[in-house]
Amino acid sequence: MFDDFLVWSDPNLPEWDSRRFHQEILNEDMPEHVPIRPSPERIKVMARLVWEHDGEQWMPAEAARWTSTHVLVTWAEPDPRKPASLAWLRAEDVMRR
Repeated sequence: MFDDFLVWSDPNLPEWDSRRFHQEILNEDMPEHVPIRPSPERIKVMARLVWEHDGEQWMPAEAARWTSTHVLVTWAEPDPRKPASLAWLRAEDVMRR
C-alpha cells in the first residue's frame, strides 16, 4: 500500500501512537456552504492531495458531494496520515477517472 511514497513519522511520539503518522492535507478547503444531502451517486475521480511532509500525491477516490467550487472526496484505502479518509478539495484538484 505504501510502496509509492515515504511515510513520514514524528520521532517524538511512541511507536504505538497513530498520531505519529498524521499529516495535514495542505490543500484541504471546506466550502462556505456544505451540501446537506449526499449526491445520488458517487463519481470515480483522481484527487490531488498535498501532504504536509510527503508533498503532492494523486490518489484514486470517489466524489461524494460537491458544489460549483468544491468536491468532497473519499478514498477506500486506509491511510495513517489521515485516518478519516475524506477531504474537501477545490474543484481544480479533482478530475474524473
